[in-house]
Amino acid sequence: KVVEVKRVGHTGTLDPAACGVLPICVGPVTRLADYINAGPKSYRAEIMLGVTTRGDDAEGDVATVCDAGHLDDTAIRAAMASFTGTITQRPPAQSAVWIDGQRAYHMARAGQEITMPEREVTVHEFTLVRLLPGAHPRVLADITVSKGTYIRALARDLGAALGVGGTLSFLARTQVGLCRLED
Repeated sequence: KVVEVKRVGHTGTLDPAACGVLPICVGPVTRLADYINAGPKSYRAEIMLGVTTRGDDAEGDVATVCDAGHLDDTAIRAAMASFTGTITQRPPAQSAVWIDGQRAYHMARAGQEITMPEREVTVHEFTLVRLLPGAHPRVLADITVSKGTYIRALARDLGAALGVGGTLSFLARTQVGLCRLED
């Protein structure tokens, strides 16, 4: 045993392929998990344009591929701006959302067809950090969002808005509420 307590909990989920901040609450602090998780979350993400996958990330099977080499940072910044503020988002089928008493990812992995309900989320920041050009440009972005926002869905929807499709190729959570990666 590392900690001599009975109650330990985390403040939410993090995609299996992602890395970064996932606060763990120990002992009486577990009662504060909802407050910690209620604050905004920040990420550094890489989005590959011109490729879509079944899971909206690099772990999923490739669904479509097209040349997106014509896109420049001006077009990408304009599309990103359209996703800033309160938006309606449809979570990926492979997500931790509860549907009829089951996690959506369990149903998706079992091959069941799922219609994910849309939800309102807030994107506080969606900023282009760097564009790596090519047939499948990679967009490095800093993103700050409200609880319940799926970055994989933002990647998918950004690609759709640009007319080429998109998928999340890397994700690091850099902040949850007051808990920062650099701390």
